[in-house]
Amino acid sequence: MNARRSGGFTIIELALVCAILLLLTAISIPAMYASRQSANEALAASTLRTIHPIQTAFRQGDLDRNGQADFWTLDVGGLHRLLGPDGAPLNLVSAEIAAADACPGTGPGLAPGGEHRALRGYHFRSMLLDRAGRALQVDGPDADTLAREHPDRFGFTAYPAVWDSSRGGAWVFIMMEDGQIWTRNLSGRGPGGAGPAGTTGVAVDGGQLTWPGPAGSTDLKELPSGPWQIVH
Repeated sequence: MNARRSGGFTIIELALVCAILLLLTAISIPAMYASRQSANEALAASTLRTIHPIQTAFRQGDLDRNGQADFWTLDVGGLHRLLGPDGAPLNLVSAEIAAADACPGTGPGLAPGGEHRALRGYHFRSMLLDRAGRALQVDGPDADTLAREHPDRFGFTAYPAVWDSSRGGAWVFIMMEDGQIWTRNLSGRGPGGAGPAGTTGVAVDGGQLTWPGPAGSTDLKELPSGPWQIVH
């Protein structure tokens, strides 16, 4: 029996070609996922980095018009949705960043939020407590009686929307008022479960809502995973 087809390839040769293609696919897909994950993580860190000068300008310019130099701490999306003196949103961050806020605030002077969606695999949130356990959201000298600013401190976190390295990131990022960004690997942790200390009643899927305590302490106020690293 002649095993050679009209195209000039034997069945064995075709099988070898298919096997090689399958092998190349098996090698390339994980590399593609890893590349996308790295890109998602880099964007999350750079997004936090861009927010720092925005917060500085917000505080120096008293953009919430409450008569006090303070940071906006209610949420991330408010830096886009807070209304200016002309009644239009300030748009200090992009609509895409605002839409990625997993816990957008409400209240006087805030435009309605749009549809929530992650930004390249990451959610963003305002942190609740600083390193000393002090609240980052306090009521300034205004008439709204809402705890949504702080004269000296702020903190924001970026964390994966999906805890699958093939679909999102595996690192959580935090940034405080000094502009330094910290990160830690959360590989292997699924969504849900108990939140960090200080987040009772707050629904989180892993966002770092409190600043971590000192290494080796019994009250780390952080998720059980790898050590914190500085993002340079």
